[in-house]
Amino acid sequence: MRSILLLLLFLLPLYAQAQNLLTEKQAAACYSDRTDPAHAALLISRGTNFLFIKQDINDLNKLSTETKLQYETAAREQENQHLRAEKKKQDLTIRHHQVVMALGTAVLILLLVLLAVLHRSRRRGKTAYKELQQAHQRMQAQQKEIILQKNELMTQSAVLRAQNEELEQHKQFRTKIFSIISHDLRTPFNSINSVLRLVLHKSMDEGQMKRVFGLLSRDVKVATDMLQNLLVWSQAQLEDAHVRLEPVNLQQLVQENITFASVQAAEKKIQLLSNIGQDAVVHADREMLNFVLRNLLMNAVKFTYESGQIEITVCVQETRVTIAVRDNGKGIPSKYIPKLFTEERVTTPGTQNEKGTGLGLMLCREFVESQNGSIRAESEEGKGSVFSICLERAAGGTPIKEETADLLLA
Repeated sequence: MRSILLLLLFLLPLYAQAQNLLTEKQAAACYSDRTDPAHAALLISRGTNFLFIKQDINDLNKLSTETKLQYETAAREQENQHLRAEKKKQDLTIRHHQVVMALGTAVLILLLVLLAVLHRSRRRGKTAYKELQQAHQRMQAQQKEIILQKNELMTQSAVLRAQNEELEQHKQFRTKIFSIISHDLRTPFNSINSVLRLVLHKSMDEGQMKRVFGLLSRDVKVATDMLQNLLVWSQAQLEDAHVRLEPVNLQQLVQENITFASVQAAEKKIQLLSNIGQDAVVHADREMLNFVLRNLLMNAVKFTYESGQIEITVCVQETRVTIAVRDNGKGIPSKYIPKLFTEERVTTPGTQNEKGTGLGLMLCREFVESQNGSIRAESEEGKGSVFSICLERAAGGTPIKEETADLLLA
């Protein structure tokens, strides 16, 4: 394309020169007709040259025309190629759009399918969730029902256990009653019966009679004490028997028991010492505590030698009160101490061969423990014993120190 343009630029000046030569030829013809033949010959020579040049120009024109035709053909071909390229590009664009539309349609259809599946799954999920909630509610209702049944069974079981324990206690109570009646209570009555038979069938002087009646009095006292203890213990085992806790002044209660034991203590010339102050107050059942103190004090008198000493002391702390009954009697063998408060009921004779049943200490333990207290024994054989009771301190009591005041009972 560029070469054709250069050729045209080259031919244009030649064409102009040819035109000039043609003009000069015409002028020479004019001069030959007139007056200047020489000048006319020059012009004719130039005209001849012009013919050759004209022939060349014609050739050039022909070449230019062919070149122009080739150029136009090439231009049309190039335009056709451009149009084909544009068409191909348009086809590609259309095909691309078609592919994109197809893919978009496929994606849209897929999304619609997914949405349908999700919607269906959500509906199924809601249905399953509702079913799970209903199942959970049913399970909770069943669990509550099971818990209620379990609680009811536990309540029934507790009632049955309590009834079994009560039946067992009644069984043990019946066993103890028959054991005491068949062994301990029969022995003193057999002794009384033997003494009475002896008196009826044998003549005795006054001294023998006093000795026999002394033995009879001792057996009667043992039987009476046992019946009293048995009555108190049986009463405590009844269903209607309740522990009535109240503030109890120890000074007054101890003084009453000292007065009760003074006769037996006087017979053995035993000193009874007490340090109980007005502020010593415990939270206890008065009748049960009175029974416990009386038994401990009477046991101390029984196992103390003549001219011995029994001391009752008290120690008041912040929340507890300890009452101790201490004697300097014969003491208790160490092998018997663990059995004192049990149902084995260890019995040993007193310093003047006083008899006992061992029932009193067992009752003391039961009564003290029923009042939220404790009882223990310490003893050294040949030196004496200490029985201690620990109970709750009642409001209003003041902590005091141990002081001993002599109460010599002649």
